[in-house]
Amino acid sequence: MLALILAALRVRAAQAITLMALTALAATTAAALPWAVTGSAGRTAAAHVAEVPPAGKALSVSGPRGAGSDPEAAVREFAALVGERLPISGATPVRGLVENMSVVVGNDVRNAPVAYRDRFCENVRVTGACPAAAGEVAISAANARAIGVAPGARLTLARTGGDETLEVRVAGTYQLSDPRDAYWSNAYYRATTDLDPIFGTSALFAGSGPRPATLTYDVTVPDAVLRGDGGADLRPVLAAAAGRLGGAEVTVGQPLGALLTDVARDRAAVRSGIAFALAQVLLLALFTIALAAYATSRSRRADAALHKLRGSGTLATLRLTFGQHLVPMAAGALAGLPVGLLLARLAAGPVSAADTGPVVRLAALAVAAVLLAALLAVAAVEAVLLRSPVSTLLRHVPLRRRAWPATVLDTALLAAAVAAIYQTRSGAPRAGIAVAAPTMTAVAVALLLARALTPLAEWSGGAAVRSGRLRWGLSALQLTRRPGYQRLFAFLVVAVAMGVTGAGAWVAGREERLARARVELGADQVLTVRVANRTALLSAVRRADPAGRWAMAAVVDPTAHPPVLAVDTARLAAVSRWRPEYGPVARLPAATTTTGAPAPLPLITGTRLTLRAVNRGRAPLTLTATLRNETTGRLRTARFGPISGATTITAHVDGCTPDAGCRLARWQLLGAPHGEVTVRGLAQADPPAVILDRDRLADIGRWRSTSNGAAVDIRARDGGLSLAMDANPRGFATPGRDVMAVDGPTPLPVVLAGAPPRQWRLDDAAVFLPDGERVPVTVAGTPALLPVLGRQGMLIDLDAARRAGIDDESGVAYQVWLGPDAPPTAAATLTAAGLSVTAERTVARRTSLLAAQPPAVVSRVSLLAAGLALLIAATVMAITFAADRQPTRDQLEALRTQGLSRPGATAVAWAGPVALLAAGLLGGLLAAALAAPVTGLATPGFPDGWALLAAPAPIGPTAATVTLLAALALFGLAGWVSIRPLARGLR
Repeated sequence: MLALILAALRVRAAQAITLMALTALAATTAAALPWAVTGSAGRTAAAHVAEVPPAGKALSVSGPRGAGSDPEAAVREFAALVGERLPISGATPVRGLVENMSVVVGNDVRNAPVAYRDRFCENVRVTGACPAAAGEVAISAANARAIGVAPGARLTLARTGGDETLEVRVAGTYQLSDPRDAYWSNAYYRATTDLDPIFGTSALFAGSGPRPATLTYDVTVPDAVLRGDGGADLRPVLAAAAGRLGGAEVTVGQPLGALLTDVARDRAAVRSGIAFALAQVLLLALFTIALAAYATSRSRRADAALHKLRGSGTLATLRLTFGQHLVPMAAGALAGLPVGLLLARLAAGPVSAADTGPVVRLAALAVAAVLLAALLAVAAVEAVLLRSPVSTLLRHVPLRRRAWPATVLDTALLAAAVAAIYQTRSGAPRAGIAVAAPTMTAVAVALLLARALTPLAEWSGGAAVRSGRLRWGLSALQLTRRPGYQRLFAFLVVAVAMGVTGAGAWVAGREERLARARVELGADQVLTVRVANRTALLSAVRRADPAGRWAMAAVVDPTAHPPVLAVDTARLAAVSRWRPEYGPVARLPAATTTTGAPAPLPLITGTRLTLRAVNRGRAPLTLTATLRNETTGRLRTARFGPISGATTITAHVDGCTPDAGCRLARWQLLGAPHGEVTVRGLAQADPPAVILDRDRLADIGRWRSTSNGAAVDIRARDGGLSLAMDANPRGFATPGRDVMAVDGPTPLPVVLAGAPPRQWRLDDAAVFLPDGERVPVTVAGTPALLPVLGRQGMLIDLDAARRAGIDDESGVAYQVWLGPDAPPTAAATLTAAGLSVTAERTVARRTSLLAAQPPAVVSRVSLLAAGLALLIAATVMAITFAADRQPTRDQLEALRTQGLSRPGATAVAWAGPVALLAAGLLGGLLAAALAAPVTGLATPGFPDGWALLAAPAPIGPTAATVTLLAALALFGLAGWVSIRPLARGLR
């Protein structure tokens, strides 16, 4: 029997090879599934965890405990308790103890947390010495300046709820090495009272009696645990620990809850999406294997009939026919296992070492299951063959069979498609059968077109034959006389539709991710820099790129209401990735330059200033000029006074040189509450230059009093500028004393996205500063969207804003945007100009992070699945055409004896398959085109719901064209290989 099987395989080598290829493709898909799911889920989780700052990975546990006489033992026992009930593999705990105390400095009493913490000195920069003895502490450098102490000074600490005091010595001052580090994530060790925490040794807390101290235990959870490598899930561990520690009055802070939930959600989305995409290919592969077995059954009928005539039993006949499938299919399964693992490795990335063994074993089991399912499908086909009598097996023309089984199957598939479309259009979340709606739509279209193919071919073929067009008529009739062509056509339509939708989703996803990255960053490359102030940032960037071709200064203030993005708008067009949704790129620069603004005041470049002024009151007054260095942004002060009557006063000023001049920023009037002074001129002595003359002083548009509280009254008077203190009749606690020098456009032009701030409904439009000051603005444009800020925010010119007095530096991010023409040495050039680059973000990097999210991962695997589907369809096409070569040749030779020409016979041999191929391509394109409007198919989007931009079309012309060309090449090659021997034989 084995010899007969091998002989049959040699005779039908082409059919065996194609069947082996089909099984190999099915095995490849099955083997890729476990690796693709595990690798993609791990990659998605890793990308999600990588975006979380270190502080977001910290877990804090705290509990009220008395330190007693041995604080170190109390800290150690608390850490042992928590570590036993909250085990986290690979985590190194940080132990701590904190107690709220009062700091007494002279007559000044302030509250501050006093703390001990492991590895404190390793995470700060200390000036002086680190605390080493029981009576030594370290205070923050900012608090040292605020309370006027230095290393070596003595402090008195008073315990809360008692009369006990501690005398301590300040060993040193500290500054945080990295405030964003996980070490500082615990709120107990951040400033929440008057002063920053004061740190000492554990012995500092030794004493008798109960005290309200708090013990802490902090761990940074390793990334592997957060990712859930090896199937680990920290959420039940945290829940159990909270229950076990709650009885001990210990609180488990769980800021990780949202992160762990998001990671689990991403893993689930990746698993379900990839499993569904590859499961479709597996089902398609099993159907095509059954179709291939049916298509090749004609060549095995004679073998089965001969065995029956010789008296062979059913089992022997089954061994002969089934053995011709078992050998090539088993070989295909063995070949598909490593190929599937390799493809999954390329598409989804590596898996962890702990997961490699289980994944490979699961892939082998999946291949075995697919092989078994394929053999069962082939056995069902062979069972029908073996039940046929010898007379039927020897027929060359197939019997006209009852069509009700196929009709029932088609009806069931159509009903499933309708159910999937209905569930999708109902607005419910996509789950269950709704996930398969696009594929089921393609199946429904394929079945309907396949049903229409036979009568259409019969009608057109008959009409062509009757009219004398034999080539076209015989080619059309050929489609109706070949068993399996209808199913083959349906498979081609479904495969092409899967390819078009898969490629469309992949291309649209890439476009959407790139667009989001550009909106979020604003430019191709964004550098976060450390710099003293906005002026220094603007000056350094302009020195690094004098021509303004590749670098632009930017300041983002997310704490403002609305958020503010300040940029050097003259460089906006050259550097940023501007979109139509932002409005015209030149709108703000044009508004800034055309708004009526006085000419800039001359810069102060000397060391001595001379003021001419008149004090009209009896009490002497003092006038202070605040200057800002235009290179470094540092503030300088020139003090003029006391001023009595008409006088000329000279004041010394430093830090203003010809290379780095200073701009007059504001006046400050000090003295009697009802005083008034008139400034009549300001000049510098070396080199001689007039800064403020009669015209500049009398131009009231150059000056603006502060709007917070009772403002200074300003007016042009007697050829000068009169500054008078408000009499404060409304009861303001602190009358205004400042007058701003307006050196730019006023009101300040802005571009506003979103609704105007609520304050604008009751007052004039203005930018509100943290100290309550307002800078008047005028809205130059209202786009739908702004870079970085999104749908709500304000875009202003950086230079105009700082000249208008917006120079507050708290809570802002200093950035440098680099355009497409930025040189590779851009960061080094900016560093040489005085900037310190602390972080770098690029559109490419942001896009790659977005590409690790579940929708992008699933779209890549879906594209791979679509490619496998096209390969399967091409293979079953090849085996179907190959199986029909001999019957087609016999029929065409018979027609030649009746007068059909040889070229005509060759044309008929080619025309039928070509027509089927063309119909399959067009039908697949139609099915894909209908899937979008019928099912609401859309670009996958983002898990966080980001939808600032309109999503691209799920099926674009580029994706459709490329897919059709690839399918045409693949199907054309399969058809050419199968039909060419027939055409050569006819010639």
